[in-house]
Amino acid sequence: MTALETTVVVVLAAWMLVLTVTLLVAIRQIAVIMLLLDRDGEGPAPVDDGIDVGSELPTSVARLIDPLPDRPSFVLVLAAVCGPCRELAPQLDAVSTSTPLTVLVVGGDPRLAGELAQLVPSPIRTVTGGAARDASTALGITTTPFVFEFREQRLAAKAAVRGLEHLQRYVDEAEAVTTSDLGTRLEVAP
Repeated sequence: MTALETTVVVVLAAWMLVLTVTLLVAIRQIAVIMLLLDRDGEGPAPVDDGIDVGSELPTSVARLIDPLPDRPSFVLVLAAVCGPCRELAPQLDAVSTSTPLTVLVVGGDPRLAGELAQLVPSPIRTVTGGAARDASTALGITTTPFVFEFREQRLAAKAAVRGLEHLQRYVDEAEAVTTSDLGTRLEVAP
């Protein structure tokens, strides 16, 4: 075999390796997406996004919510350019909760964030601008809509939300957990 033929074979082998790795990564991502989409009726999809369950409540978030000693506090993160967030926002008054819900509207154009914030019903606390950006950064969030449940100054659970019914189911499950059950929830939370 000549040097040119050897070089061609090596280049082709390297190219095949790159294509194989790329294909495997793409297949894995498709599988993850399919798992998240195939959760109809199962509640919010757990996502490995945001701070770890059991982490302390970040200071920038603590300033925005009113944590109760024996009840959960919820923080819902919505993005200004997120279609599902725009669908969910005006329906939030239908979420039946006896505990505080704070909505952070983050991302992009301040005009779009303001429009989304106006879609959130007025009794629900809505935070935009720098405070919302700082809080979402402290929470380490990249997926929206996303909900966090805080209890006793710690993150008890978190989940990506696929709609109003999923959010309501999440809230119902969280409110059913007593403070004495919190240790168990922290251990099994997604």
